[in-house]
Amino acid sequence: MGDSSKERIQEAIRDFLRDNFPLGQQQGLAMGDRLLEEGIVDSLGLLLIIEFIEGTYDVTVRDMDVVVANFETIAAIADFVLLLKDQKPDL
Repeated sequence: MGDSSKERIQEAIRDFLRDNFPLGQQQGLAMGDRLLEEGIVDSLGLLLIIEFIEGTYDVTVRDMDVVVANFETIAAIADFVLLLKDQKPDL
């Protein structure tokens, strides 16, 4: 998958954050903003993000994958989504 796929995923995540999180509406939300550390997303918000990426990209997030590194920034979430899509078995 090329950069355009990652860029589309990042934009979808940024749009989701802007639409669903008050601080996401107030801030510019750069790809490197630390979502949890800066208080843009809390633990409940993390569950909403997981639900969004599972439903949007038809992937499954395992409990063991719910670590800060995978959800720290918009770019990290996009990388994680791409990894999940690559790991998904072909039917």
